[in-house]
Amino acid sequence: MKKIFYFFIFSYCIIFHAYGFQQYTAPPNFKNKNITSYYDALSGNDTVKINISLQSLKPISSDNDKAFTGALMMKKSDLIKTVKRKMDLFKEGRVLLEEAIVKENNNAEFRFLRLIIQEHCPEVVKYHESINKDAEIVKKAYPQFTPELQKVILDYSKNSTALKSLIAN
Repeated sequence: MKKIFYFFIFSYCIIFHAYGFQQYTAPPNFKNKNITSYYDALSGNDTVKINISLQSLKPISSDNDKAFTGALMMKKSDLIKTVKRKMDLFKEGRVLLEEAIVKENNNAEFRFLRLIIQEHCPEVVKYHESINKDAEIVKKAYPQFTPELQKVILDYSKNSTALKSLIAN
């Protein structure tokens, strides 16, 4: 009888803990929120925002989710202290972002995500080979982007070497 009682108490604690954790890490409908929320997390150094964004993208059900998850993971890797975990997270994110780009090669927003990461990652990771190509694709597609994304790109271009000419236009 005691074993059954403890089993129910244990089960209740697990369920309660799981529900409580989910409630605080992934706000409802975050995936449907304004896209600038993801870019806000990507542009800052707040691991809490990054983790919330990553949690909201689960399960990865589209190439869009895959691209943003990959970019956020690579950004998060920059904020981690242990070198092995930093490199593992960067590589895992790189695979996700590159898979999304391969599937949707003409998706200029995915190219913008990659451009952001490439311009800010250290030389040691050797992830800078597509900066110019991605910048050209983003510049050409800029007029077709939503006003929200145009604002994000314009704000980013103020500190970007590759998109500097976008400000002049």
